Amino acid sequence: MTGSTKEYLRTLAKKLRDVTEDGKWGEKRELWKKKNALKKTRPLILCTLPTEAWEELVSYEDCKVEEPFLREYELFLLRQLYRARHLRDDEIIEPVLYAPLNYRFSDWYEGRKRPYSGDRHRSECFHPVIVEYSDLKKIRKPELISVDEKKANEQYELLSEIFAGILRVEQGAPTTSDTDSYVKGWGYSAIDVLCELRGMENIYMDMVLAPEFVHEAMELITQGIIGYKHTVAEHGWLRLNNMSYVMAANTPLGSNGLSISGELPQAGFDGRNVRYRDLWGYSMAQEFSEVSPEMHAEFVLPYQKRMTEDFGLLSYGCCEPNDKKWDNIFQTFENLREVSVSHCADLEVAAEKIKGNYVFSWKPNCSVIAVYDEGIIRSRLREGFEKTKDCHVVCCLRDTITLFGHPERVERWTDIAVETAEEFG
Repeated sequence: MTGSTKEYLRTLAKKLRDVTEDGKWGEKRELWKKKNALKKTRPLILCTLPTEAWEELVSYEDCKVEEPFLREYELFLLRQLYRARHLRDDEIIEPVLYAPLNYRFSDWYEGRKRPYSGDRHRSECFHPVIVEYSDLKKIRKPELISVDEKKANEQYELLSEIFAGILRVEQGAPTTSDTDSYVKGWGYSAIDVLCELRGMENIYMDMVLAPEFVHEAMELITQGIIGYKHTVAEHGWLRLNNMSYVMAANTPLGSNGLSISGELPQAGFDGRNVRYRDLWGYSMAQEFSEVSPEMHAEFVLPYQKRMTEDFGLLSYGCCEPNDKKWDNIFQTFENLREVSVSHCADLEVAAEKIKGNYVFSWKPNCSVIAVYDEGIIRSRLREGFEKTKDCHVVCCLRDTITLFGHPERVERWTDIAVETAEEFG
């Protein structure tokens, strides 16, 4: 690291620190704390842009730092400064950076190729490794295979030196829905891991033709994820997640709201040893969007309950519409606090079922960014807020994989959403 690199990063950090000193962030924290405690506030707004959309706003091409590790932090600082200037939603910008812990678990199957291309210009397909039912014997529960404490400490000390007196540096990021996602999938869900290993169409057929296989496979994966949880806790790698942490478009609540809560950590927390009951958990079953409530209840919910019942609070759902599944979900999770209502869901049904019992995380249709009409945006938001006026609503713009070369559209959507939400304060 050269002296000029250090000075440049410190300059960016000072700009970010100045942003975080605005009193409005404290006001937003209180709104989120009330929202997550099921107290009445206006609808809260999040413009949670995915990595693909951020590439159209601030990308690696805008970076000056050459060293890969430090370039990631430069990119983060640049994007936070962009957000502060252009996206005036209820996301909170904090004066903190997180250094990695540097441990690694084995995969479920050596050489597995996951169905993600990593390229916003192309899609990917499933690559099943359980081709025959007997192939389930090839699947291995993930085990801890490496811990590089020396590297973790060196990176933490480097960041602490660079940003000393400006930003707080913590070792280990808050535990989130996508922490070690190659092991546990998207949250603590299991069904997405099985769909990756077997193929989603195959699983749909298996539930009819070989239901005992699906149960055996879900049990194996559930045991593997529970084992992973024990290992992470034993090594002291859990981190509190009751704050405004956002990584890309994801929070400890998955694709839903911010996790600020006055109820976590729970009583008995000693300030050092984080327990699962001190944390938010997250689960979903978006792969089962078109699967019946009965099959969802049989093949998914019992396993998810076992994986998440020790969390202090729980968020459930992603892109799946749960119009006919709400009752089963509510009956399964005693620690449930927030649920996702996708753009495919019936808002009136959701509002009637959820009422004021849970935080209502609404994902309006993001196609309004493509077919852009501010009148339509405003009217749809107003209609949605009217239907959900008796609920504790968070409104999240998500899945804008491309901005079509018009970054000003998400800026305007955010302004319109906040203005409309204030009408329902």
